[in-house]
Amino acid sequence: MNSAINISLTFKDIGMFVLWALLTSVLIYILMILIRFYRTFKKVTGILDEKSTEIDAVINELPGITQNVNVITGEVAHGMEAFHQSVDNIAETSDNVTEAIAEKSGMAGKFSSIMHTVSILKTFYDTYFNSEADEADSEKVMVCKEVSKSTFEAEHKTDSPDTDQGAS
Repeated sequence: MNSAINISLTFKDIGMFVLWALLTSVLIYILMILIRFYRTFKKVTGILDEKSTEIDAVINELPGITQNVNVITGEVAHGMEAFHQSVDNIAETSDNVTEAIAEKSGMAGKFSSIMHTVSILKTFYDTYFNSEADEADSEKVMVCKEVSKSTFEAEHKTDSPDTDQGAS
């Protein structure tokens, strides 16, 4: 008798083995997640049992807290409305000031234009119609300049330290 055993493996058999191994590892992983979830749930239940009196007190206070939040919200809304009105007033005042400045600058420009025109007319008049008066004015100016210069020199000569030292 022949004692040799022939074992033949196909790719299908190897693929099935790999799939079963993966399926088994995924099931073990899911089982570990469920165990951790159960332990966590058990801890949460214990904490809830221990703190049930405090939780009940907070639940009883919730209507008062909600009412306080509503009051605070109303006060903030009122404050924001007043603030909004103040901002609107400031914006309106700013617009009025801007308009007033624009009007004043327009008036200043008009005044400057009028003054420029008057200056041109005065120059034209002085050039063509006032030549005799200019000659008389220029003589007066020259005399005034000479008198002013001599008066200035006389005042400075008496006040200067050089003349005081020479006299001593």
